[in-house]
Amino acid sequence: MIKRRALMGGMGAVLAAPMVRAQSVTVDLAEAFLAKHGLPGLTWAIRRPSGDVLTGAAGYADPVSGEVMRPEHRMRIASISKPITAAMILTLEAEGSLSVAHRPLARDGILGHFVPTHLDAAVQAMLDEITIDHLLCHTAGGWDNSSFDPVLMFLGETTADLIKLTLLTEDPVAAAGTQYAYSNFGYFLLGRVIEAVVGVDCTASVWAWLADTAGATSFDRAGNTLADRLENEVVYVSGPSGVGSGDPYALNLSRSDSAMGYVVNAPDLLAILAGFDGFGAETVPMGIAARMADPWTPGGAYGRGLNVSPNHPNRWHGGGLHGTTTLAMMQEGGELMCVLCNGRTATSPEAITTVIWDIYNSVS
Repeated sequence: MIKRRALMGGMGAVLAAPMVRAQSVTVDLAEAFLAKHGLPGLTWAIRRPSGDVLTGAAGYADPVSGEVMRPEHRMRIASISKPITAAMILTLEAEGSLSVAHRPLARDGILGHFVPTHLDAAVQAMLDEITIDHLLCHTAGGWDNSSFDPVLMFLGETTADLIKLTLLTEDPVAAAGTQYAYSNFGYFLLGRVIEAVVGVDCTASVWAWLADTAGATSFDRAGNTLADRLENEVVYVSGPSGVGSGDPYALNLSRSDSAMGYVVNAPDLLAILAGFDGFGAETVPMGIAARMADPWTPGGAYGRGLNVSPNHPNRWHGGGLHGTTTLAMMQEGGELMCVLCNGRTATSPEAITTVIWDIYNSVS
């Protein structure tokens, strides 16, 4: 019988929220960044190893109404959802509920009921070799975002039909474990693994194991439309023509939870990340932080849900959607930082790396 943790109450001690001190020193810097890159607003947070949190905001949560951005505004975090998913999978393994060596798309796998029954034998043989660990590391051998992202293509399909259509229309192109290919679909599948193991919705599982334990009360699943906007959530703004110009409210994010579909405010995001950063505030079993930072191949640039570098010990993950640019970083020694923007332009994904360090240096 699968070991499960209670999902309603009795979740263990909720960590006390750290003191949040608003900072004004970065306002000019942040506003210059917004103006230069055509973004409506941003929030940022820095979490010290002590648990103290510095926060700030600039611009507008809703430029039409004039609602000013505040640090407590919720924001879509896009692909920063992935390290949260990875931590959840590894926690379930540590508690004995699954093994990352499991092959979920094999006929007898935990997701085998989603696999079409008449696949070519060679294709099925490739699916048989994909492990949960391959999905964590983006080394499943297919579904590279740059060429085929079914999570953002099959917007009107149910979860089951999305998986079946993808497996019918896009075969793996390489043997599992042999090459890296960043894949929203792979992390979408990991969400379905979580649901199969825990027996409830993926977002509810993450809330119970990670967010509630960290005291991250703003954590939730993203809505799809403007009418689905949560309390204290920003309005997302399309960029000009080109990158980021699509409609932020024409995405099926509520279905895409584990890949890119979570909403949280900046200080709460860092509270969740502190639970598995490996520097003293862990709410997950020991050893998970090290496994997340272990590159899929020696010298590789991705571990399990985190970008890594062979040249320094920091780890990070960014995210980008129409109307969203995000970046979170885990520094050696337990210091965490993030910047969340409610817009996306051609230059914002690269520029956010600069502004996160500018903000950090201005308050350090």
